[in-house]
Amino acid sequence: MCFIKIFTNAGAECTFPSDLRGSWISADKGILTFTSNTLSGYNIQLSAGISSVTFDCNNLSNYQYYLRGNFPFNVLGSSYRPHICLEFYKVTSEKFYYYIGTDIETGINDRIYVDKDVNTVMHDDVCNRHKPFEVGTYVMLIKDGASDTSLSVICPSDISRNFKNVKFSASDGTHSCSGKLEAITDRLNMNYTYNSCDTRITFSVYGIWHCVYTIHSDNTTFLTTLNIDASRVSGQIYIMFCYTYRSEDKTLKATIYPGSCRPNQTDTYVSSPGVLVQMEISDVSDNALDMTTSSTSNTVKAGVAVGVPLGITGMICIIFAVVFIRRRAVHRNVVIENVEDRARTGKTSRSQETGLYECTNVTDRSSNHTYDHLEPDELNCRFIDSNSQNENKESLKRNGEQSTIQENYCYESTHVVSRLSDHTSDPIESAEYYNMPNVSVTSAK
Repeated sequence: MCFIKIFTNAGAECTFPSDLRGSWISADKGILTFTSNTLSGYNIQLSAGISSVTFDCNNLSNYQYYLRGNFPFNVLGSSYRPHICLEFYKVTSEKFYYYIGTDIETGINDRIYVDKDVNTVMHDDVCNRHKPFEVGTYVMLIKDGASDTSLSVICPSDISRNFKNVKFSASDGTHSCSGKLEAITDRLNMNYTYNSCDTRITFSVYGIWHCVYTIHSDNTTFLTTLNIDASRVSGQIYIMFCYTYRSEDKTLKATIYPGSCRPNQTDTYVSSPGVLVQMEISDVSDNALDMTTSSTSNTVKAGVAVGVPLGITGMICIIFAVVFIRRRAVHRNVVIENVEDRARTGKTSRSQETGLYECTNVTDRSSNHTYDHLEPDELNCRFIDSNSQNENKESLKRNGEQSTIQENYCYESTHVVSRLSDHTSDPIESAEYYNMPNVSVTSAK
C-alpha cells in the first residue's frame, strides 16, 4: 500500500493538492469540503452560536498546514479567531488521513488554537502539539460517494476469526451484553451477532462492519471500521469507528470509540462513550482463515521477516544436535568393536579414552544487518583421527613394552553468541514517523 505525505515546498503559496479537493467524510468532523485554499464545514463548537468553521490556508511549513479561521467570533465582548494545524497523508485516491498538530484547547475540549483577533499568530503558535504524535490518533478521511467495496481492505488476521464468546461493556459500566463474531470468507467484513444488545454499546443494528485502514504499533493494532447499516443508529452521527486491540492466544481485548481513537485509549481503557470488548475462541479449531494476504502495515511485514531467520536458526540447531548424537553413537560402536577384537586375540589392555572438546567461543559481533542468518561454516565440526596412535600402540605391544595410550577425540564446535545490530523495526517512517515516502506536490497557482 502506498502512502504519500501531502505538502508543497515550504514558503510557497499555501494551497491544497488537487487530489484532496472536493467533498470528504471525516471520521470526527463529518463532511468537509476542500478547495484550492479553503477548508469548510469543520464542525467545532466555538460558542453557543458557532458550531462550524471555514478555514483559509494561511501557511505551509514542515509538512504542516496552518489554517486560519476566515471570520472571528465574539465572547463577552471580545473578538477571537480560531486557528488549526493539519498534516495530510494519502492512502488511495479515495482515502486520506490526517493528524491535528494543535494542542487541545481546554475551554473548548477540542484541538484548536484560539486567540484574540488583534494578536499576531505565527505558524509555531498553532502547530504546537508535541511530536511524535500518538500513532493511533489519526483521523480518517474517505471520499464522499465512494463505494463500500473501494473503501474496504482485508481485515487483520487476528480479528478475522470465529469468536463464539464476545462480551460488550460500556466504559461507564451502565450497559453490557454478549454476542459472537464470525469470520467472513473474503475477510473484508466483520459480522457480529448480538444477543439483545443496546445499540448504544454496539453502535450498529445489523453488526456488519467494513475494515478501512489499519496501523500496527508495537503489540497494539489500531483499526478503522465503517458501519454499513442501511440506516444509522438513532442519534448517531459517526459512520467510522476506531478499534484499539491486542490479541493473545485465543483471547482478543479491544476498545471501540466513535470516530478516531483517543490519545489515552488502550486495549483495556477508553473514555465514554467508548466500549470495552473481550472476545474468546471457544474451540482451538476456530482459527483465523487460512488465506495469504498482503500486509497493511510495514510493521507487520517486518514481523514476518523476523520469523524467517529465527526459523532457520532453530532448524540448524536441531540438525547440529542430531549430527552430534549420531557421531557419539558411531564412536561408541567403534569402542565396542575394539574390545571384542582384543578379547579374540587373548590380549588384555587398558586404555583411557578421553573425549576432549575444544570449543571456540565467538565473541560478540557488530553487524549492520538486523536479521542475520546463522552461517553454516560457523557450525562445522572437525574430527581429528587417532588411527596413527592405534598403530603405535599395537607396535609397542608387539615389542613387549608397557604403555598407556591416551586416545584423544577432539571436536571443535562454535558457540554463536548474540549479535548487535544497528537497525530496529520501527513502524514510524524515517521522514516523520508514518512509513510514508514524502512526495512533493507542486503548488497550485
